[in-house]
Amino acid sequence: MDSFQRIRTARRRNNRRALNMLGAAMLLLAGIVGVTGTSASAAAVDLNKPITDYANYPNFTPPIIPAGCTKQGAQVVTGSMFSLNGGTPIPSVANLNPKPGDTITWTWTGYAAGCADTQVSLSVKNSPTPVFDPEVDQALLDVPGKYWVTCGGGASQACTNTLSITMPDTDTSCAWQIDAVLGPPLAVIGPHGSYYSAATRLAHGKPGGPYMLVSAKNGGYPACEVTTTTTVPETTTTVPETTTTVPETTTTVPETTTTVPETTTTVPAPTTT
Repeated sequence: MDSFQRIRTARRRNNRRALNMLGAAMLLLAGIVGVTGTSASAAAVDLNKPITDYANYPNFTPPIIPAGCTKQGAQVVTGSMFSLNGGTPIPSVANLNPKPGDTITWTWTGYAAGCADTQVSLSVKNSPTPVFDPEVDQALLDVPGKYWVTCGGGASQACTNTLSITMPDTDTSCAWQIDAVLGPPLAVIGPHGSYYSAATRLAHGKPGGPYMLVSAKNGGYPACEVTTTTTVPETTTTVPETTTTVPETTTTVPETTTTVPETTTTVPAPTTT
């Protein structure tokens, strides 16, 4: 092999080595970008706290509903029952009529196939009205362990198939919404938050995804007094002037002429005796 061939062979080897190094660098960079993207997505939400990531709710990584679960909403948990102050359980929280300080308890018997240990929560929110209005915000009463509780799935507390909350007093809330849902509770339901219903989310320009509501109740306390201020406008009454014209009255007294008849008296002549 002459010197020219040796130089050309060396150049080919160097070119192949440079291409291999460049390819390895590109693969390494792609791996770093991929890992970084996955980590950022996974760290987007803390499932031990109320949800405030409304831009992505409920589509988080890992998902609130396990990947092997094909159910949504009330179908994820089985045997759901709700009771008031330990009374007779009923299938829907909507049929309870709580008073201030009452205890609402949710119990269930298990989960649908593939849905075991899905995170669930029970909460009460302050509402401007005793009926649900998707156009107004309802804020969570954020006192964990009292007004909201969560367990299972991504939460630190394991589930024992029962959750309980206390109803607020009238100084805290006159109208409210009770929610039994999959995953943590939303910090705000409404235009400035999100919704448990996929249809309502989509109607308000928010992400779709699974239906998260198990059972709900909107209501208010009859004892709450609504203060109404009535402003009575000032009324000015103008009494029109009244002019009464009394017509002149002329009374004509007829002249009366009285004729006195003449009287003639004859005096007799004196008599002399």
